[in-house]
Amino acid sequence: MTRPPQWRGTLASAASAAVLVAVPLMGAQPAHAETAQPYPPPPPTLTLSATTVHAGDRLGFRGTGFAPRQQVEADLRSHVVVLGYFRANAHGVVTGTVTIPRRTTPGFHTFELVGRKPYRKASARIRVLRPEHRADLNEPGNAPDDSGRPADADAADQGGPTPLAEGSAAAGLVSLGGGTMLALRRRRSS
Repeated sequence: MTRPPQWRGTLASAASAAVLVAVPLMGAQPAHAETAQPYPPPPPTLTLSATTVHAGDRLGFRGTGFAPRQQVEADLRSHVVVLGYFRANAHGVVTGTVTIPRRTTPGFHTFELVGRKPYRKASARIRVLRPEHRADLNEPGNAPDDSGRPADADAADQGGPTPLAEGSAAAGLVSLGGGTMLALRRRRSS
């Protein structure tokens, strides 16, 4: 069975649009389950290097479940003390080391990582002990430091096109093919 002549242009346009969409996607990486984000996202998690520290000691942390590249604030709560600002990597993981201020009152406190826009929070309870007596404050590692230190960027993040950019390009090509089909149909009917 042959098709009527008015459909030849439409079929040719549809075929060219399919080729325009398929060619860029042939080189695309296959989708992996770990790249798909569930909705709603799971709550962030927090892992600490220690749960009992002396005032003036350093505390390492790793938080997961934050938005990619999200700025995250590290706080010590009982009386809010901002310990530093850190940036999550492309996978939503933030790592770093903060120093518990020497003036921190001994007792239980809450260590928090807080991201805003979107709001994400992870917290853990820590116990702060009185500052240790340091024989030599000039010795490396013994000098008190009340500021946080941002973590380095994730070495695994190599950049490249994002799924949003690739999807937008594919959607644009599909729209272009549809517009071509519509133009051919209107041209034939006039």
